[in-house]
Amino acid sequence: MNEEFSDYLLGMNPEDVITFELGAGQKKDFFANATLHAESIKGAYSVSGGEKNKIYVTVFDPSEQEMMNKAQEKEAVFQIKTRLKGLYRIRFSNKNVRLV
Repeated sequence: MNEEFSDYLLGMNPEDVITFELGAGQKKDFFANATLHAESIKGAYSVSGGEKNKIYVTVFDPSEQEMMNKAQEKEAVFQIKTRLKGLYRIRFSNKNVRLV
């Protein structure tokens, strides 16, 4: 576990933890509403389930402009400053190929 991730977990409220499965080829979106300009949206994630997971985390602003993209990290902390008021989308994508 990296130090930045460990430090983030120490200050985290356990009620804010979400656990979900993301199968091959699937996407899952979460949303954060920014009511102020230059507000921070901060989060952390940890990927489990093997070394070959191709998980991407992308944050989009209310105009659908990509603000951040983290690719294939097992765990990371992210923080962005909002540039617009409105709904920000945080997308988790599993880029592994679905076997049929």
